[in-house]
Amino acid sequence: MSSIQLEIKNCGNHQLEIVAVDLKAPKEKKEKFLCVKCLIERVDGNYIVLLKEGLEMIQEMKKKCKLQVMTDTQQQLENIKNLQSSVSEINKLFSDVFGKLQNNFDENINSNQQEIECKEKTTEDVNLDQDFETLSNYYKGNFVYDTPKQQMDLESFKSLMDSIQSQLSWMSNAQQFSQIFESIKKIQTQYQIEQTISKKGVDKHKTLSLGQTCNNNDHGLEIIMIYLNENESNQSGLACSRCIQQYPRREYITIEDANIKWKEFKRQQNQMITNYNNNRFAKFTSAIKSIQQLKDIYNQTLTDIIQQLERKRIMNKDMSQTNQTIVEEIYELNEQEIQKVVEILSLKDKHLKLQKEQDYQDQIDSIFYQNLKQNLENLMKYDLLTKHNLLRIQNQNQLKEQKVDQIIDIDEKGQTPDINLFIKKFELQDEYISILDDAFNFYRMLQQDMDDLQNQGKLSQILNSEQETQSQIIQQQYQAFQKNSSKMKVFITAEENYKQLVALSDELNLNKQQQQLIQTQVDEQNKQIETLNQQLELLKQENTKYKDEESKKEESIKQIETLNQQIELLKQENNKVKEESNHEESIKQIETLNQQIELLKQENTKNQKDAQGKLTIKDQEIQTAKQKYTQLQQEHNQYKENLREQPKLLSPQFCTEVCKQIEDKTKKSIRCSLLMYQATRDGMNHTGFWNKINGKSNLLIVFKSKSGNIFGAFSPCQWLQNKNAYVQDDTLSSFLFTQTHNQFYPLKEANKANAIYSYSSYGPTFGSGHDLYIGTDFQSGSSSLGTTYQCDQYQIPDATIHLFGQATPNLEECEIFELILK
Repeated sequence: MSSIQLEIKNCGNHQLEIVAVDLKAPKEKKEKFLCVKCLIERVDGNYIVLLKEGLEMIQEMKKKCKLQVMTDTQQQLENIKNLQSSVSEINKLFSDVFGKLQNNFDENINSNQQEIECKEKTTEDVNLDQDFETLSNYYKGNFVYDTPKQQMDLESFKSLMDSIQSQLSWMSNAQQFSQIFESIKKIQTQYQIEQTISKKGVDKHKTLSLGQTCNNNDHGLEIIMIYLNENESNQSGLACSRCIQQYPRREYITIEDANIKWKEFKRQQNQMITNYNNNRFAKFTSAIKSIQQLKDIYNQTLTDIIQQLERKRIMNKDMSQTNQTIVEEIYELNEQEIQKVVEILSLKDKHLKLQKEQDYQDQIDSIFYQNLKQNLENLMKYDLLTKHNLLRIQNQNQLKEQKVDQIIDIDEKGQTPDINLFIKKFELQDEYISILDDAFNFYRMLQQDMDDLQNQGKLSQILNSEQETQSQIIQQQYQAFQKNSSKMKVFITAEENYKQLVALSDELNLNKQQQQLIQTQVDEQNKQIETLNQQLELLKQENTKYKDEESKKEESIKQIETLNQQIELLKQENNKVKEESNHEESIKQIETLNQQIELLKQENTKNQKDAQGKLTIKDQEIQTAKQKYTQLQQEHNQYKENLREQPKLLSPQFCTEVCKQIEDKTKKSIRCSLLMYQATRDGMNHTGFWNKINGKSNLLIVFKSKSGNIFGAFSPCQWLQNKNAYVQDDTLSSFLFTQTHNQFYPLKEANKANAIYSYSSYGPTFGSGHDLYIGTDFQSGSSSLGTTYQCDQYQIPDATIHLFGQATPNLEECEIFELILK
């Protein structure tokens, strides 16, 4: 160690002692070996380790390499010994051949043993440049590195294997050799020794076949074709001539065509792998370029800032030395100097001039520090822009990447903005927002740590440290944390309130739209009913009019009857007069009366016909209006029924009980119910489910499994597809039920935060655990009833199959109704 320290005692740039090594620096020694000042100038210190630590890792790496060589050699020795034991078993049959083989084995074994012994005795020397270069290539950071793979001289070993194969090949028909060849093949595979593959001769005039026989129905014939089923790959397979005759409709391809398809498949895969690796390489290259640019900008900017501050400090030092004058006694001054002293002392504000000069200098310093602040702010913008470019690289964004040196244009061109400038500002705004999100998350983590310390009783111990200075620092930091905590809480509360406000606003708008739709439908029905009532009122008035005409008709009939009676009386009198005398006047009177009677009869007949015709028409109109009124009444009743659709899966009695449970828990009445989703109609999967109910609340869900079990749930919570979290029910009105067992399972108050689980890749899911979980295909799922919803009031032997009647839902139908509560 002392010789190494003497070799690299001082840094070439700063003439200071070497304390660390940069394993990712170029090969030049001056850049790789670092002193303390070198470390300060470097930004990326992840690959910087102390010299002592680097030397220790080199020693450890060399030990591992030596152990690896010894292990590999030992494994090689074991393989040869295994071959030797196999060959010894048939040594009696081929003594001459195996005598030569034994000699080869002995020589190779002795050579390997000597190599192992040599490795054990040798001590590894450290070549500083070469070994640190090797460690740099395999170092991953944070004291983790890969062990370099040691190259072995396999030529002699390969020659030995070839010699063994050549000497044993003529005895390949012997049964005892099968085990030996298998061992050789395994050894060659283990050491990745290339084997000479003898290509099978192909007869152009013979149908190509695989070296296998058909196992289908004990055909026992050669495989000559392959049938492929792209829809169901498990139905693809091999076929002989009898298989082709037995299943002639299958799509067969020849062995040669299958071989072509296989080669094409492998070529496409290789092309995909190449393209993928090239794409990754390009990403890494772009990322390195962006980070390198950021590093250069940081180094240049910080160096400039330090140089500017250093110049200012030197100027200030020179000025202070210049201004330091020896204060003389007043009686030592001349007449002019004394006059100046008198003028100065006569001033009311004697230091005004100096104060103005210092104020002016403060203004200049303020401008100087503002410029430094602007440069540092630009560094933060560089950070954000680099992060943005890395996200572009990761997401393979085709938009043009922003260059780091373009960031200054945002401030310089602020007065004449263009489209590119606005794009840069928008991108920076996104990154600033992400910083706020990171700050909120960090505050939550820090607050959690403080709460944990508070719960463990360690916070007071930390604040009241035994060391007075440390205790004051901690208390000051804790007070600053509390001050900042109040601000963060305000921001977080404002953000949460805003999110709740947006959610409530969306829910309110949705409810308003639904109410407006329902109100519009009701208004239309009311208008139709009002119009119908008006028509009925007109019909009633006309009917009254017709009744008046009917009464007039009856009066006319009565008058006619009275006249007929008078006519009869006159006829009787006339006859009587005729009998008594034959006066002309009486005859004239009778004739006049007869004429009046005829006129009255004609008028009466005409009035009867007119009235009868009008009554017939009005009767028809009344009948038509009654039919229309009946039809409208039926439509209105049907509309009312549609507004209160009943689940077809539930019996009327149990449906009434479910509605009663909902109204009792929500303290509201069910105004109407609308069928939003039906699995057999809208798709029995999570996609169809979310397409219909996303954003809905107050949902009644009814399931029917293929085993015949009918069960379901109700919750007032809102279902949001992209929420991907539990939804809390403060009203405790959520519950599960099963019609099959006539049971209801209310929500536990302690678990109200997990009433439903709104997740985009799930179907309807209730409770943590989950009490009821429907999978994506509405066939998979599970139930852990009793976790969030209460079921202890029932004696349930197995809660996992209680709802479904089986281990999984395996649904046959699902109905979801949206309830309008008032």
